[in-house]
Amino acid sequence: MTTSEETRNIGPAAAAGRRRTGSPEEIARLLTAYVTTGDLRPGARIPSERRLAEELGVGRTVVREALKSLALVGLIESRHGDGTYVAESTPESFSRAVEWRLVAWGGERGDVAEAIAVLEGDLAALAAERRTDADLLELMLHLGAERDAATHGERNDAHVAFRATTAVAAGNVTLASVLEALRAAAPIVAATEALAIDPAADALVLDAIRRRSADEARRAARTARGLGADEGDERN
Repeated sequence: MTTSEETRNIGPAAAAGRRRTGSPEEIARLLTAYVTTGDLRPGARIPSERRLAEELGVGRTVVREALKSLALVGLIESRHGDGTYVAESTPESFSRAVEWRLVAWGGERGDVAEAIAVLEGDLAALAAERRTDADLLELMLHLGAERDAATHGERNDAHVAFRATTAVAAGNVTLASVLEALRAAAPIVAATEALAIDPAADALVLDAIRRRSADEARRAARTARGLGADEGDERN
């Protein structure tokens, strides 16, 4: 990477950092946003510590500690004698990127729960349009297991299987991957959902999928996750 390329690439980071405290944690959040918003692609070289320190107006020690945090979660990687690069994308690093992006945004738990509800609604709608008879049979079996579960753990396992089958029936790997990355990045939200499993809610989702009613499937899935039908309609 040339000097001019480095200057152009770190411009967004410098502009976003006007109200910095200069702590390693804040610089880590800033650099995370810089990496995960597409300013730098997987495999791109990160500017040097000296360059980052100059542009961000902090000491090299602060930058070094911030970069260590990003390396720890797999967003960047050091290549001996060749500098630091954005890590290549993998399912695991994608989940970590989502987690750190939430930190960078300062996202609230309610925002994440709403995003999960919206995505589940969209997957349910796609499943209604694309499901096969085999998908429908599997969904019925999982719902039956939810209803017959003797323990909370059994009910949760059946619900997770129901959700996974819905995603498979939807036939969109990208949406399903984003949803699971959000769940992995927000374990508190996922734990709260697990405590609120309602077989009757999943039955409404299944009925809409069976009738191939995409709009009703979307509403049912979003309502089951605490997002009202009116709110869901406004986002379509």
